[in-house]
Amino acid sequence: MASSSHRSGPGGYLYGDAAPYRSREGLSTRPVAGSDEIQLRIDPMSADMDDEITGLRNHVRQLRNVAQEIQSEATFQKDFLDQLQTTLIKAEAGVKNNMRRLNKT
Repeated sequence: MASSSHRSGPGGYLYGDAAPYRSREGLSTRPVAGSDEIQLRIDPMSADMDDEITGLRNHVRQLRNVAQEIQSEATFQKDFLDQLQTTLIKAEAGVKNNMRRLNKT
């Protein structure tokens, strides 16, 4: 995974008042004068970035699949609870009707 933007040590920070440095293979940053922004340069020779992007893409795909499964399960449970509520309302009405009949006799 990508390195944290809040790490300290040889890589320093990736933003703010950081001096020019190398944050990760293929990446280097430097602050923009009079601004909180930084300039980021990506070394095109770094094939590691392609591998990392592919890995991240796979993780995103897996997370999307999990989210879709969660949505399907939530929809199923909502429908089940709606049916259960309808059944309970009908049962309650039946009990009331039977109580009225018993009280009449």
